[in-house]
Amino acid sequence: MINYTLKNITSSLINIILLVSLSFVLMNLLPSDPVKIRLGFRYNEKDAQVIRQKFNLDKPLPAQLLAYWKNVISGNFGISILTGEDLKNAISGRITRTIKLILISVLFSIPAALLGIFIAGKKINRIESLIENLLLILSSVPLFATASIFIFSASFIFKTSVLSSISEPEPSDYILPAFILSLLPSFILFKTFKDTMKNILQQPFITAHRAFGFNDRIIIFKFALKNCSTPIITIFSNLTAYYLSSVYIVEYAFGIGGIGTMAVSSALNYDIPAVVSIALLTSVIFNLVNMLTKIIIPLFDKKVIYEKI
Repeated sequence: MINYTLKNITSSLINIILLVSLSFVLMNLLPSDPVKIRLGFRYNEKDAQVIRQKFNLDKPLPAQLLAYWKNVISGNFGISILTGEDLKNAISGRITRTIKLILISVLFSIPAALLGIFIAGKKINRIESLIENLLLILSSVPLFATASIFIFSASFIFKTSVLSSISEPEPSDYILPAFILSLLPSFILFKTFKDTMKNILQQPFITAHRAFGFNDRIIIFKFALKNCSTPIITIFSNLTAYYLSSVYIVEYAFGIGGIGTMAVSSALNYDIPAVVSIALLTSVIFNLVNMLTKIIIPLFDKKVIYEKI
């Protein structure tokens, strides 16, 4: 188990280093000059040279990358080229909004998982098919299209605004974007819980428990759920990647002002330190969740330790 854990920790560290380094290189290779974007019509070569020296942009790319990792190790994430804001403070000031949005979205998805468990134990194929198809249709529409439809409907039909103000969003501002963000996870959780539970309920040991007189509720929540823990834990880990990527679109569309909004704005303005710092944060979160998942799963299924997952 120790070797298994160390192997996953090492793999996660390598993934983080490679992903962030690749993001850094690609941002620097883009055919644009972030210094010109910052200075705008006030651009002159003297000021541009000062800014380039400040952000190490006058150095070769390998030297820039090495300097960046040295700063990260020392706890310095750099300064935004566009705003001049310390990125550690900028990210910490926005990340709570992103966390709120994701948590509310997860809460919206939980009923779909419970519905999947309930339907798995019932023979209501017509209703099951209707719910599954409805969730599939809703989750198949691209997020930006769904967000645009809701914003257009609110603005031109209901004559109201669903966009957050520049200041701290109200709790009600999170509801609609969180609902839109929860559509795909709702379908995935519903189908995963339903199909996995159906498979488990057909196993011989479940038939034996029924023969001993256990009712369906005890069978599902005491015996069946434990045996579908591996696919369920895995799907929650995979959904982390979905949230970390899709939250950018929803935040930017509704003006939540979290990490996603900052990432899109920074990318559009070629703010290299900001984009790379957000890539680092995203990579750390994803790999941490992925690593914890691989460590937790063997607690339920020890065979995993001897397999490649």
